[in-house]
Amino acid sequence: MWAVLHPSQVEDILQDLAGADFAGSEAMNEAMRDGMVGRLFGMNILQSASVTDDSTDYTGCVWAENAFGIAMFKNLDVEIARNAAGVGNDIVASLHAKAALVDATRACKVISQV
Repeated sequence: MWAVLHPSQVEDILQDLAGADFAGSEAMNEAMRDGMVGRLFGMNILQSASVTDDSTDYTGCVWAENAFGIAMFKNLDVEIARNAAGVGNDIVASLHAKAALVDATRACKVISQV
């Protein structure tokens, strides 16, 4: 599973783990070791300030494998041009694609108050 959360959402999770409910458990140790850099409770967590902030809520996302896919509008275009001055070739590749939700039952929003 994967999650993309706002840094404030990650901070809230870590503060909750510091509470009495998790005292004596391995949860806080796991969060301190791996939580901010990738994994927490077996879930890969990424934080991004680009997560939606509408001034009242942060909206992150948690998803499982195959929740999202990539729609390709056409195949990869590759162009090669001789560059005599550079003693070689210039290679330019372009791809027209977009990510899309494929299975809504495998993803959910994580909404936190600002």
